[in-house]
Amino acid sequence: MNLICIYLPKPFSIDNVSNSLGLKFERTIEKTYHAKLEQQSIFFTQFNVIGFINFSEKEIGHYLHLLGLPNNFQNLVYESYPVNIDGALETHYQINNNNITLKEFENTSLTIIAHVVSQSVALEVFEFEIEKLFKKIHTLLIEKPYSIWNRNKLSTLSQEVVLFRHNIVMDLYLLDKPNVLWENEGVEKLYNSLEIALELKERFDVLEYKLNSLKDDIETISGVLNHKHSSFLEWIIIILIVIEVIMGFYEMFF
Repeated sequence: MNLICIYLPKPFSIDNVSNSLGLKFERTIEKTYHAKLEQQSIFFTQFNVIGFINFSEKEIGHYLHLLGLPNNFQNLVYESYPVNIDGALETHYQINNNNITLKEFENTSLTIIAHVVSQSVALEVFEFEIEKLFKKIHTLLIEKPYSIWNRNKLSTLSQEVVLFRHNIVMDLYLLDKPNVLWENEGVEKLYNSLEIALELKERFDVLEYKLNSLKDDIETISGVLNHKHSSFLEWIIIILIVIEVIMGFYEMFF
C-alpha cells in the first residue's frame, strides 16, 4: 500500500475536513486525526496536510474535489511513501530510502508514519517559501535598496520574514515529539528512525540558517537606509539654515 501526504493550499480545520468528506475523524496523537475506511485510512494533521493510505489516485482526486480543491494532487506539494506489511520481519519495522516495512498493520505505527511524512511535506512548503523571500531580497538589492524610495518595500519584506518565522514556530512544530512517544518505546524508535530517514532536523537547521541570513541582510540594509535617511534630513536642515542666513543678510543690506 502507499501513503500519499498532500499539503492543502488553503487552511482547513478538522471540522472543515470532517464535514466536507462526510467522515468521522478521531484524534490519535497530538495534531493528527484519523478516519478509517475498511482497508483504507485518511489522516489530517495540524500542519494542514492530509494523508491517504491505500487509496488510488482517482479516489484521492474525489476527496480533494469534496474539499473544493483540484483533483490532480500532482499539482500540489506532496510526498509519496510505500508502506509494506511483512509478518516475517524480525523487527517491528524496517526503513530505507524507498519504503517502510511494518511487521503488522497497526494504527499507532501508521499514524506516526503519516505524522512524520506530513511534517516533511510542511517543511518542503516552507523551503519553497523561503526561496521566494530570497528572490525578493535579491531583486531589492538589484534595485538600489539604499534609496529612500525603497523603504516601503523593505518594510513589507521585513514583515513577511517575521510572519514566516512565526509560522514556523507556531504552525509547524517541526521538532516537537508527540506525547505518546514517551509512553511507547517502540513507537518512539519508529519516529526517530523516520525523522532521520527524512532528514527533518538537518532540513530544519538549513531553513533556520537561511532565515537568519535573511534577517541579517534586512537588518544591514535597514541600518544603511536609516543612516542615509538621517543624513538626508541633516542636509535639509543645513540647507534651511543657509537659506535663513542668506535671507537675513538680504534684509540687513537691501
